[in-house]
Amino acid sequence: MDKLRVSVRLTLLIGVLSVALLIMGGIGLYGMASTSESLRTVYEDRTIPIAQIGEVRYRQTHARMVIEEALVDPSPQQIAKTTAAVDEDIKVVAEIWKAYMATTLTPEEARLAESYAENRKQYREKGLLPIMSALHANDLKEARRIGVDVLPGLFQPLMQQADGLMQLQIDVGKKEFLHSAWDWASTRIPLLLGIWVLTKGLTILALVMVLTWHPDWKDNLSHMVLRLSLDQKQQMQ
Repeated sequence: MDKLRVSVRLTLLIGVLSVALLIMGGIGLYGMASTSESLRTVYEDRTIPIAQIGEVRYRQTHARMVIEEALVDPSPQQIAKTTAAVDEDIKVVAEIWKAYMATTLTPEEARLAESYAENRKQYREKGLLPIMSALHANDLKEARRIGVDVLPGLFQPLMQQADGLMQLQIDVGKKEFLHSAWDWASTRIPLLLGIWVLTKGLTILALVMVLTWHPDWKDNLSHMVLRLSLDQKQQMQ
């Protein structure tokens, strides 16, 4: 009967330790999955958009620079070169912006992106295209008027909004990092507690197995307890 009770206890202990091990493994897998998802979000929805917005900003600045070169040198060759460069910049900006809008946007980001898209449209239709038409018509007076009076007022707000969108990517990426760090901290505590419980359980299991290995395990246990009590009394004296 004693052997049966011991075997039942060992079975229960092993079962509890197995459940604890499964729980620890589940917590660890959850933590890894959460970290992986945070990294994916930061890369796909924040790092890539920063590069996209930076490229859009560069292309719009480049278009303005080549237009200014054409205003200084309005030769047919320079105008043709400027037209090709501006058309290419407009095409690339449209493609990049479409890809950017396909990423996951926060509500604030969606609002800023919508406003930016409208200003980009105004910059193209009221600034770039009219000044290019004036250059093609050899109307330098109108081209310079647009370049001085119209283009700067459309260009500066566009750059400021682009900077705002890039800063937003950094801010949201930081939030994702802090969220991931909090997830790891909340996962680490129960994981360490589980390791401690598992270690203690294994220690108890090993002790029980050693003590119950011999038929006279009860006498051995009593002798061990008595020996420990005597040692403590001797130390106190």
